[in-house]
This record gives sequence, C-alpha cells and structure tokens, in this order.
Amino acid sequence: MLQYSIYVKCYPNKTSAMQGMQRIKSIVPNKGAVRAIIITEAQYQSMAILVGGKSFQEDNVTSCPLTVL
Repeated sequence: MLQYSIYVKCYPNKTSAMQGMQRIKSIVPNKGAVRAIIITEAQYQSMAILVGGKSFQEDNVTSCPLTVL
C-alpha cells in the first residue's frame, strides 16, 4: 500500500501536465518517496467510489465551463 497523502491537480492537456510535473520535480525533497501519475479524464471519471459518496461539488460541477450555483 502506497497511500500516505494524495494530491490531485487537473491540467487541460498533456503539455501542461508535463510542465507541472517538471515544477514538482524541482521542489521535491532529496529524501523520501514522491510519486506521480498522469491519467486521462476518462480514466479519472471511471474511478470507483468504495466508501461514502460524491461530494456536493462533484454532483454540481459538470464539464460545462459555466456552472450556476
């Protein structure tokens, strides 16, 4: 099992994701274990919820760039 802390950052395309990865590489500590993975939007959307449910934000935010709250 790897999880200690998980952080998620969404990027609009692979180029931006790779730039973000380079920024992270430049600030990680010399010791420890830091891992990163790039997944597609479709892979992220297929994530299974094992316990609990979707948050209010997940239920109300769509792929539409304008969301009325």
